[in-house]
Amino acid sequence: APVAGATRVNEIDGAVYVYVPAGPFTMGTDRGDSDEGPAHTVELDGYWIMRTETTNAQFTACVEAGACTAPGNDLWDDPGHADHPVTHVTWAQAGVYAEWARGRLPTEAEWEKAARGTDQRAYPWGNEPTSDQLLNFNFTVGSTTPAGSYPDGASPFGAFDMAGNVEEWTADRY
Repeated sequence: APVAGATRVNEIDGAVYVYVPAGPFTMGTDRGDSDEGPAHTVELDGYWIMRTETTNAQFTACVEAGACTAPGNDLWDDPGHADHPVTHVTWAQAGVYAEWARGRLPTEAEWEKAARGTDQRAYPWGNEPTSDQLLNFNFTVGSTTPAGSYPDGASPFGAFDMAGNVEEWTADRY
């Protein structure tokens, strides 16, 4: 099996994936909102997850291939925003994109493990408070930023933007 944080490139869309190894992690927390608990151990097989959010350029390729429908925003096919995350896509559109790229949406558990690691950290980068050096949040820049713009905010497995920038879809309801 690959080592934690190993990378590979998807030939379909050019996305870089990082490897999250098999094993247990603590999902949820007893310190957060009521829908975040209780903390419990989840065992996962190893898996690959995109290192960044899907970009406008990647989603545009899917639209141009005839597999995806256009997202509901005005910048998805603007070359000046090609490296920004795609926004205003439905859960169904996200699933179609993942299938087109020969993948799938991660489960909530997979997403959380990729974001938080196995040491029960509060944020991808650890337990330090948020700052504009670690993520795009609270409209501090007024819009999205290019995917992967905050390497200091990467997760233990090397996934970027797991906090901030845009929300992400998972295969699960949550």
